Amino acid sequence: MFETRGQINGKLLYELNKRYIGRRRYLFYPISVFVLAMLILLILQRKTALAILYGVLLALLLTAYVYFPKKWVRIQVQRWRDMGLTPPIPSHTRFTEEGVESINDETGKRMTVSYDKLVRLVETPQVCALYTAGQLFMLVFKDQLSESQREEFRSFLRTKPTQIKKL
Repeated sequence: MFETRGQINGKLLYELNKRYIGRRRYLFYPISVFVLAMLILLILQRKTALAILYGVLLALLLTAYVYFPKKWVRIQVQRWRDMGLTPPIPSHTRFTEEGVESINDETGKRMTVSYDKLVRLVETPQVCALYTAGQLFMLVFKDQLSESQREEFRSFLRTKPTQIKKL
């Protein structure tokens, strides 16, 4: 089976969140383009009050685009600190017949998630993250797998009863 170890830090969390949430931002771009076009049109027509309203709306959209991923990372790091952990957090992931086992090497706690609970695979340059519907994620550190092992890993997941649509 597959087994990897690595360190989870704020930078890795931010990258994961950016990739994961990035898939959900498909509405952000068309809405932003529409608001920007309306803002330009209203400025050209000299409708100041509406132009200000659309300008504020555009500013809120851009703020949310930047703010929420950083907020999620801060919340996650704060949760670790509340549990007495300090980043970087050691992470150990192992694949068994029953599911994906995540082991915190610092505390010794183990958690197993069955394969049928996995709904999404998100890949960054450093890791592959397997998400559950409840936003729980298990990390596979890519630097510990050769190119052939990475392909074997995907094939392995295809044989399991996951809910992941794109592998």
